[in-house]
Amino acid sequence: MTKKEKNILWFQEVDKDDVSLVGGKGANLGEMAKAGFPVPRGFIVTSKAYFDFLEENKLKSK
Repeated sequence: MTKKEKNILWFQEVDKDDVSLVGGKGANLGEMAKAGFPVPRGFIVTSKAYFDFLEENKLKSK
């Protein structure tokens, strides 16, 4: 499964190239974690999860 197919990504899985999927803060946390900065373990809910939620609940057109 590729990053773009996932609803949740760990900080270690993302970097600056994933801004459209995880946002700027998420991408920066990923960069910091990979660089060895003391970042708590965590994950990011992706934009795909948001759009899946809208579609599942028939909110996409509102």
